[in-house]
Amino acid sequence: MTALKAYAVVAEDGIGYIYFAERKGAARRAGANELADGDKHSVDCWRVKWADCCAKTGRVPASLAVSHGWRFECAGCGRDIDGDDYDDDDNPTIDPGAIVGDVDGLVFCTPDCKARD
Repeated sequence: MTALKAYAVVAEDGIGYIYFAERKGAARRAGANELADGDKHSVDCWRVKWADCCAKTGRVPASLAVSHGWRFECAGCGRDIDGDDYDDDDNPTIDPGAIVGDVDGLVFCTPDCKARD
């Protein structure tokens, strides 16, 4: 058996997940089935080697994805969670270590925000 590799699959509306598969075609099919009613032409698919380390568990922490350019909306307060938000002193406004959740589930900007939800 070949090791599973991580692939990002994103639909035309910008919603996407990370799928683990031996080949790109298998990841594209899985993503298309979940995101685009099976239409493989309605999704983009590419390798995300930085997530290969998560293949064993199948869970990609949102904090890891944010550090690689992914963006989420906090399920608690609606705040944008991304790596591009800095204050006037060039400090990140969201602590990447405080982000709670996985790419394929609810994501919160802080543990306190999750507790309030």
